[in-house]
Amino acid sequence: MSNTKNNNAKLVSPEAIAAELNIDTKAVRRHLRTIVDLHNAKHADNEAAQIAKPGRGGSWAVSADMIDVIRKRLESRQSGRAVTLTADMIS
Repeated sequence: MSNTKNNNAKLVSPEAIAAELNIDTKAVRRHLRTIVDLHNAKHADNEAAQIAKPGRGGSWAVSADMIDVIRKRLESRQSGRAVTLTADMIS
């Protein structure tokens, strides 16, 4: 059930992605799980195309191009979430 591609792509950790995007590592792992879930749902009829997530205590190692994928997900999620604060709201 694991889809492991043997290639020479540079692998990075969620910590490196978080540092690059200036976000929390937990948020990176959450996005990675969602991306894998979406992929697996899209390929539900093809078990060979399924990607296994690391289990409890496991670690992620992903290709460096995932930085751009997660950046795009963050930008699409954050657009339209404008919050207006005024001084009277804080007091």
